[in-house]
Amino acid sequence: DEPRSPTRPGTRKSAAAAAAVAADDAETDSDEDTQTMAVMASALATAPKLRTMGILNLIADGVHNFTDGMAIGAAYVTGGPVSGWSKTLFMLAHELPQEVG
Repeated sequence: DEPRSPTRPGTRKSAAAAAAVAADDAETDSDEDTQTMAVMASALATAPKLRTMGILNLIADGVHNFTDGMAIGAAYVTGGPVSGWSKTLFMLAHELPQEVG
């Protein structure tokens, strides 16, 4: 008497067919494990690059904001309040989309 299939009640499978299905499942699991390991290795390899890029971006943004502040300060000193406020509004119009986007 042949064993019944656990997935379809009432159908019968030979022992060889059951072994083939089990081997196929094991191969599929092995392929998925290999793919998962490859993705994880790739992510770990790029992590230092991303960290370096993040630090450089932070430094560049800080320098940019500092020079913007210097330009606004110079506008107040050389042109008075009207020039300073004008430069401030223009700088805000420039920076807002850049910082948000």
